[in-house]
Amino acid sequence: MGTVRQVVLWLALVAIALLAVLAISGALIGADRAKELFNRIPLVVYWVLLGLLLVVGFVTFPRLVASPPSLVMHLAPLFIIAGAMWGSDGAHTARQAVFRAVRPTLGEAIGASRAQQFLSDWLGFDKVASGYMVLREEQEDSRIVDRQTHEVIAEVPFAVRLNSFTIDYYPPRDDRWRLTAVLPVFDAEGNLADERQEPLVWAADREVQIPGTPIRVRVLQYLPHASPVFEKGTAPYVEITPPDGQMITLPGEVGREVDIKEPPLKVRVEKVFENLIVQGAGAERQVTDAPGEGSNAAVAVSATKPDGTARTRYLMARMPMHGQAADGLAMRYVLPQPTGAKADAASPVPAMQVQVSSAGRSVRAWLMPREGEPRVGLSLAPLFQARPEKAQEAGGLPALYLSAPAGDVKAYKSDVDVLRDYRRVAHKVVEVNAPLHYGGYHFYQHSYGTEPELYSVLLVVSDSGLLAVWIGFSMLVAAAFWRMWGRSMWRRAARAVEGKEND
Repeated sequence: MGTVRQVVLWLALVAIALLAVLAISGALIGADRAKELFNRIPLVVYWVLLGLLLVVGFVTFPRLVASPPSLVMHLAPLFIIAGAMWGSDGAHTARQAVFRAVRPTLGEAIGASRAQQFLSDWLGFDKVASGYMVLREEQEDSRIVDRQTHEVIAEVPFAVRLNSFTIDYYPPRDDRWRLTAVLPVFDAEGNLADERQEPLVWAADREVQIPGTPIRVRVLQYLPHASPVFEKGTAPYVEITPPDGQMITLPGEVGREVDIKEPPLKVRVEKVFENLIVQGAGAERQVTDAPGEGSNAAVAVSATKPDGTARTRYLMARMPMHGQAADGLAMRYVLPQPTGAKADAASPVPAMQVQVSSAGRSVRAWLMPREGEPRVGLSLAPLFQARPEKAQEAGGLPALYLSAPAGDVKAYKSDVDVLRDYRRVAHKVVEVNAPLHYGGYHFYQHSYGTEPELYSVLLVVSDSGLLAVWIGFSMLVAAAFWRMWGRSMWRRAARAVEGKEND
């Protein structure tokens, strides 16, 4: 028995030394490569053998079982290893295979809905290890996608709604507005995969080239405080495109309406917003106008059928893709574009006239944000020759932006609601290191984008096995505390009580 104990002891020391080497290696190679390393087959075998070695230790060293602190301290790693393996990518893949194989048979025995509830809600067999959820402002989604392929890999039984996405900055070092080019990044198949931002160091009457492109930008004029100049008679309007493609324009004034022949509808402007704000969801949703707090120009447009039924859509000028589809019509709210700018000391926004050129072609335009808007953009698509047709469907890229001065990023914040049956069941402002936990997943703030409109990317990570890991660490800390301090503190307290009783 003594020889067996020595072998077990030496194997345990070797396993612990190997674990230390693996931990140091994982810290040096980065999180992604470490995850790949620790999920390989040789390492899976190692985790299983390590767990078995801990179990064998209870048999060969009976004192571990007789002493509660030692028992708890040596049980803790078993919980940690079991929880980590249960939450691994391989375990998730295996459970998904079991879910697909067992669900039909179990459904015949106890019913499809009960089988789904038992395997999915109770055991989490259909969960994925990780993925991403792409959310646009004022929209909701329940799909988890793969970051590289953009394919849907899972769908959760609830919806996550992005109320707003904000970026907090430290105070800026410079009060000048920034000029930035936002360019597309294509994958091997020519699809739009991502975007990259190229800050431009600009000066009046100096030409700079956008890195990685033949496009050159020259700032012709810069007015630190300016107001726009419009052509006489221009005003906001609603652009309506029926299925026949014959565009109709409707003045953006309350009460203006137009009859559409096909489909037969009466479109009417019900309300004009200076700064549309949407709060809540479903029956609790409130749409209000909050002038002075920003700029989100919009209109409420009703589409009434011959039978009298009507439906209202909210069209926002800065988000032309939001809410535009209504009863077969494509609609968008269009604000007049300034033809120039003039100095205005009372204005809080600047104006910049730029000339953008490439391969003998040239575009001259004014960049001037509306009051309350943090930036204004100019499409560079006509000058971007390497833009594939598939990427054009995404819209917005490439573009040149004039943005408000800002310091370094302080925090990214996604204000989200969790909805079940159109009712809000959870709310969280997701920040870096402050995730939302709901429905068996953690939702972390991962990244964001701006094209074709502002969106937030949340990293979705399964919590499978996490409870066992936390239990294991708690047991380890509690047992170590008892062995080092707790036992002696208890004895001192007992002696003190005994001394008082003797007195």
